[in-house]
Amino acid sequence: MPRISEINICLCSLSDRPELSALTVPALAAYAQRWGYSLHLASHTLDADRHIAWSKLRLLQQLLPLYDICVWFDDDILITNPELPIELQITDNFRSGRVAFVVASDVLPQTPMNTGVVMVRNLPQAHRLLQQFWDMCDTIGKRHEPCWEQDAFNAVWLYIAKDWVDIAPYRSLQTLVRDWNLAPELLWRPGDFAAHVTGMSTERRTQIMVQLQADPQYADLASYLRQTAG
Repeated sequence: MPRISEINICLCSLSDRPELSALTVPALAAYAQRWGYSLHLASHTLDADRHIAWSKLRLLQQLLPLYDICVWFDDDILITNPELPIELQITDNFRSGRVAFVVASDVLPQTPMNTGVVMVRNLPQAHRLLQQFWDMCDTIGKRHEPCWEQDAFNAVWLYIAKDWVDIAPYRSLQTLVRDWNLAPELLWRPGDFAAHVTGMSTERRTQIMVQLQADPQYADLASYLRQTAG
C-alpha cells in the first residue's frame, strides 16, 4: 500500500505478556505494512525499578529522534479497522507544531487522557515533556501502582498546562472493552479503529480478542460479554 503522506512515522509497542502480544502484535505489524509505517517492538522492561508501563516513555525517548512522529500502542490494544491510516488523527495543532502530542481520550472525567495510544511529534517540547513525565514517577507515587505514567500525563494537563496536547475524540484512536464499569454506549463497536481490551484478567482479554478477530466488522461484543460473564 503506498504511503498517503511523506511523514516519517514509527509505530511502537512493548510487551512482556506474550499471551496478549501474540494477538495484538500481528495486527499492528500488518497495519504498519499496509500503510508504510516503520515498526519497533520491544519485549522487556527498560527500567526494572518501575512497572513496565513506565517503559513506554523510555522507548519513545529512544525512537523519537529518528522519526517525525512516533505512535505508541499498549499491548492490549487490537487494531480492528486497519482501513483508517493514522494520519487521519493528525490535528491542525499537531501538524503545525502548536502541540507535540495527540493522546486518546478516556471515559472518566478525572482522567481525560488514556495513554493506551499516544502520538508524539519530534519537537523540543515533546522531548522535554517525556522527561518531565518520567521524573514525576515518585512525585505522584505511581512507581508500581496504577495508572502509572498515565497519571503523570493527566496531572500535567489538569494542574499545570493544557497547551501541549490535543485529546482525540473517543473512538478515534481507541475504544475501551471491559465487562465492568463501562456504559454500553461506550463499548467497542464495529468500525472502530482499535479495541483497548483492558482491566480484566489476561485469560478474559485473550478470549475477547479472539472473538473480535473472528469477525471485527459484525461482532456483537455487548451480547458476547453478557453471555460469557463469569
